[in-house]
Amino acid sequence: MIATVNHILEALLRWAPNHLKADYDNIGLLVGDPKQTVSGIITCLDVTLDVIEEAEAASAQLIVAHHPLIFRKLASVRTDDPTGMLVTELVRRGISLIAMHTNLDSAVDGVSYVLAEQLGLGDLTFLEQDREDGGYGVIGTLPSPLTKDEFLALAADRLQVPMLRYSGNPEQVLRVAVCGGAGSFMIDRAIRAGADAYVTADLKYHDFFTHQGSFLLCDAGHYETEMPVSTRVRHFLKESFPQLAVDVTQHVTNPVSYFIHGSSTSST
Repeated sequence: MIATVNHILEALLRWAPNHLKADYDNIGLLVGDPKQTVSGIITCLDVTLDVIEEAEAASAQLIVAHHPLIFRKLASVRTDDPTGMLVTELVRRGISLIAMHTNLDSAVDGVSYVLAEQLGLGDLTFLEQDREDGGYGVIGTLPSPLTKDEFLALAADRLQVPMLRYSGNPEQVLRVAVCGGAGSFMIDRAIRAGADAYVTADLKYHDFFTHQGSFLLCDAGHYETEMPVSTRVRHFLKESFPQLAVDVTQHVTNPVSYFIHGSSTSST
């Protein structure tokens, strides 16, 4: 079976429908020809020049990203603008781009489900289900209770992050809520749901003040809490289109580096 960009987009939208996206978002086919034949795909969190060059080297005609390259309306496409340069490179190299952003955040088996599974949680449900087929965040249960330090060590190991920001000191951690990416808006919901801990990203200083005590609030990084979904996208596409070569990017597109005091190198 010959697969086109449009065939792949249609399959992705059956998993994470368009109506699940936030009003402000920009998803779907952002660059390229919907009728373009596809034999190879690269999945990623962010589109960078490294990812585009990787796709070209792999003879992949399509990139499927989580974060939209074109988020706000473009008044122009110029090579001296970072976004314009990347759009130009995609067009020049004949590579199409699909973005699956807040619709994938809100879908069953989407970003937060993958994060929960990465942490070893079971019995997963939406933390807040605002419609029959979608919601925000996920809550689940660990196989057995952990101490605070044991859980933080598990999260750092499973998400491959060298440091975690946190507050709170629960007696044990068993029930855990998660939200991939920026999830401060769900802190109160996690507490009301009876979570011992909440793992998310992009928390502000005062978020940590507000929720001290027996509730563990953990910021594990935006990239780290969302990147695992790129592997889930790959698995979905391989199951849907077994004839295609589908790979997760080998490039770390995280713009944040970590300086660990006492270490000889910075870590990304």
